[in-house]
Amino acid sequence: MKEKLKSASLWLAIAGGVILLLQAFGMKIDVPMANEALSAVSGLLILLGILKKSDGGEPPADNPETEDDGKELIK
Repeated sequence: MKEKLKSASLWLAIAGGVILLLQAFGMKIDVPMANEALSAVSGLLILLGILKKSDGGEPPADNPETEDDGKELIK
């Protein structure tokens, strides 16, 4: 759970949801400017080491495309 809280993609998704919720209640938000601001803030937090950039990570151990030792199969 702690790793998910450090994921930049999680926080960007939450922020996007908040923006959509605010728009649903009638607040006018400049979406391109909000996207730029969110990207800048998340980039800064990644540079500071507070958040981790999600790159897909390693496949889970129960992934059918992996061998028993966890190495990916060559396709």
